[in-house]
Amino acid sequence: METNNPKNHLHSLKIIHFSLLAFPVFASLFVLWNNMGTSSEVEGEMKFLQLAPSVLLLIVFLISGTLFNTIYRNSVGSNPNLRKKMAAYSSAHIAKMALYEGIALFAVVVSYLTGSIYNLGLIVLIIFIFLKEKPSIVKLEDRLNLSPEEREQFN
Repeated sequence: METNNPKNHLHSLKIIHFSLLAFPVFASLFVLWNNMGTSSEVEGEMKFLQLAPSVLLLIVFLISGTLFNTIYRNSVGSNPNLRKKMAAYSSAHIAKMALYEGIALFAVVVSYLTGSIYNLGLIVLIIFIFLKEKPSIVKLEDRLNLSPEEREQFN
């Protein structure tokens, strides 16, 4: 079996993609279990802490596309082959999704500290973002402007 096959590279990227989401999901379950009987009302200076993950998620949502494009353009170079395009796409995609993972982990920590499950709702939103951004052959073809010869290498 060829390890540099684009199809294998895509499969590896999918594994990395979902592994970025695994820890926030398990940490959220831990927080839910440990904060079962607590109040969802947050008072005082903790109110700002409770809103911080939402604001950060909005900022990351706004800059993630630009970050992806910048990393991809800087990594791919001029006259790239499929291997270079795939490597650049992987780097850019992982960096983009790591930002969302960071927000998810921050939201879990804030939920644990405040005892409020409000920020765990952000985890659900981030899960939907991860599902929407899941790497696929169709998305690669669209994003990387693959030639017909390069498309054939995925079959």
